[in-house]
Amino acid sequence: MGTDETTDEGGLFGRPATELPDGSGVVGAVRRAAAYPRTMDSETVVKGGLLVLGSLLYLPLPLLFGYFLDVGRTVGSGEPAPDFGDWQRLYLRGLGLVVVQTCLFIGILILVAFVAAIGGVSDGATAGAWLVGWGYATPWSVAVYGRGSWRAFLDRRAWRWLVSPQYLVTTLVAGVALTVGYVVFALSVITIVGWLFVGFLVLAMVAGLVGQRYHDYVAEHAGAGSDSEAATVSGAVVSVAETVGDALSSDSTAATETNAAETGTDRAGGESGTETDYTRFRERARHVETEGAIERLEAGDDGRVQFASLATEDEAAVAAFERAVGRWEGISGSENVTTVYDTGEAPTPWVAYDPLDGSLRAMGALSPAAVAAVTGAVAEAMTTGRRYNIAHGAVRPACVFVEREGGAGPAADRLDATVGDWELQRELSAVTDAVTLPTRYCAPEQFGDGPTDDRVDVYQLAATAHYALFGQPPFRDTEAAVLEDPERSVTWQAPDGWRVTDETVAVFERALATDPADRHDSPGEFHRALRRALPEER
Repeated sequence: MGTDETTDEGGLFGRPATELPDGSGVVGAVRRAAAYPRTMDSETVVKGGLLVLGSLLYLPLPLLFGYFLDVGRTVGSGEPAPDFGDWQRLYLRGLGLVVVQTCLFIGILILVAFVAAIGGVSDGATAGAWLVGWGYATPWSVAVYGRGSWRAFLDRRAWRWLVSPQYLVTTLVAGVALTVGYVVFALSVITIVGWLFVGFLVLAMVAGLVGQRYHDYVAEHAGAGSDSEAATVSGAVVSVAETVGDALSSDSTAATETNAAETGTDRAGGESGTETDYTRFRERARHVETEGAIERLEAGDDGRVQFASLATEDEAAVAAFERAVGRWEGISGSENVTTVYDTGEAPTPWVAYDPLDGSLRAMGALSPAAVAAVTGAVAEAMTTGRRYNIAHGAVRPACVFVEREGGAGPAADRLDATVGDWELQRELSAVTDAVTLPTRYCAPEQFGDGPTDDRVDVYQLAATAHYALFGQPPFRDTEAAVLEDPERSVTWQAPDGWRVTDETVAVFERALATDPADRHDSPGEFHRALRRALPEER
């Protein structure tokens, strides 16, 4: 794990944020979760303590729940502790967890009562079984919902984790931590120290523990085969089959194959499986554009299925394309990663994917709230890729796909986003001159011998966020030859006619700095800084 350089300036702990220990194994995960609260600044700790005190009145409890969900998500990716800056989002996330917990509460109660009625079990034993069942499932709901959204519960890996030995051990460790915390709390309940460190930090530690363990489990089982993503992909396959089926209704064979997909035929097998469907869709797809050696096509009345097809038969390019698509397909079931429907080899290698409602490039400038939502989704996708040792290398508006009404907020700002084209440009540009990196969205070190770590992701995310906010890349009037120079010296300036706050300017200037050391440490850190700096309106 990398070193978190965030410092607690003059804070409660009086020392820099710790280097989080390795999270492998149960002991390592506990050490990592225990060290995690030290990445919090003084303001966050004080606010958290006050929230714990106020939670006795139940009013701010969803906000606290939302914070713990963020802890479980960020600790697994090595990001610093979240803060309470975006309290509206945290509150809504907390309400979502309340709904999840209520469903578990009622569902397990009904199940236990049903079994008790059949077996004639006593009321005491019934209550005990219900408490055990609900307590067992609670850490699971925190980890899974904290990782993404409601869709995270559709991933088969989540359900396999629930019945795995690793989850049983995780639950026992979490239970021990809470028990110890309760004892300390009971002994120091009359002091603010007891409330603050036990009521808030121990709960944060437990949230970090279960989040870290779930991240480890998902990483271990990534790419194990399409079966692990079948639950996530199947719903998308049905939706696409219904949409594209209308455009192909004149072909009875295609209609039959679409019905087969709707009845749940496995995408990799069967005489009328979805592989045949997408092969047929590929044959009838319409040309959209050509980007060097990559041809873009779409199928269906609304273009809900898109294809990236290799426009050359060069053996090195074919091998590079297939490597990149294989990695993309391995993480396509993850949150904010564009779903891969299928791949094929004729007439040239291709990949079919879900473009949602269209690319960010086609949407132009968005509202500040929408920019914050899209930037957060892209940051999450980048973090997911790095977790699986996959670096995108060419994030830009054209490969960010946006879905409206996919998040919380006013209708015009409810956006979700996914990132596609994983490693395509990077792999192909290394073997053919027909594909080049998107110069205006790439960090200077990508054109030299510099390291391509998380700070490259920060630069690309900032350049993409710039387009989302202003409708243009950050250095539109600069020569490509200058941008490709690793020793370049350019300074970002807000576009003419835009009234931008000093805080927003400072965030972009830091993220787009020529020297990687001057940038934010991670995409998540940039997203949080931009979210705080953006005005509510233009």
